[in-house]
Amino acid sequence: MSINLHAIRIDKGNIDKNSLVELLSIDNDFLENVEYFRPDTLELGFENEAERVSEEIFDKFKDSLEDDESYAIEGMFQKVVLLKNFVTQSSTTKSFDHTIVETDFEYILILALDLEQF
Repeated sequence: MSINLHAIRIDKGNIDKNSLVELLSIDNDFLENVEYFRPDTLELGFENEAERVSEEIFDKFKDSLEDDESYAIEGMFQKVVLLKNFVTQSSTTKSFDHTIVETDFEYILILALDLEQF
């Protein structure tokens, strides 16, 4: 068994269109593998698919950030882990779990992946 654990820290009150880039970047298909990017991602000025998806998810939740930031970050995190092409949905991922730890100053997004060994 191979468990990969990722913890992404996001400051409270500082959530923006790039807040999920680090989380999305754990999957190379969103960061480096251009063949997996949508055809117009680079043309639209994004450096990679992680930037594009982070901004798209942020746009869906930005209106709720002022009303209930905790709810918004939970929704954003849920959207990422359920993305069709994200590592959590890969055939090499046997299972995954995720949670958010909220402190006085930040959210810590925790993602545990149980990956197939080759």
